[in-house]
Amino acid sequence: MLPVGELSPFPDVGPRPRYTRLTPDEQHTQLSLWAMARSPLIAGANLTLLDNETLRLLTNPDILKIDQTAVAARQALRGGDLVVWTADLPGNRHALAVFNLGEKPITVERDLASFGLPAGQYKVKNAWTGDRLPVTSRVTATLAPHASTVLMLDQK
Repeated sequence: MLPVGELSPFPDVGPRPRYTRLTPDEQHTQLSLWAMARSPLIAGANLTLLDNETLRLLTNPDILKIDQTAVAARQALRGGDLVVWTADLPGNRHALAVFNLGEKPITVERDLASFGLPAGQYKVKNAWTGDRLPVTSRVTATLAPHASTVLMLDQK
């Protein structure tokens, strides 16, 4: 279950309502991993009390597309605090999720092919923000502690 948003009326830690203890970065990271692993998206939030941020989190069209249509999802790299997952999407598209499990920021600069993706140039879109990024064959990202990024990749 995804413990995001308002967890009232009575979450597992006592009689008082409370909001999730996860930071916004941690909520994005948890939902990103759930989607990449194609897990059921079962929200622990009180759906009648969703704030705008939690609603955007749970209804992001690219994250839902990954969760509902991805095939061949796999962990492509695990080294230290860095974990990278890839997933194949319909139409010869791919998703790439980069996770920082650590307590310090990390920077990633690698060829997309090093994660088992087909070599070449990709049109890139940030799944969480919707921002279109420059066409590239590399991923370059700096992630805060417990943060992640999810990229939609369309081979050019």
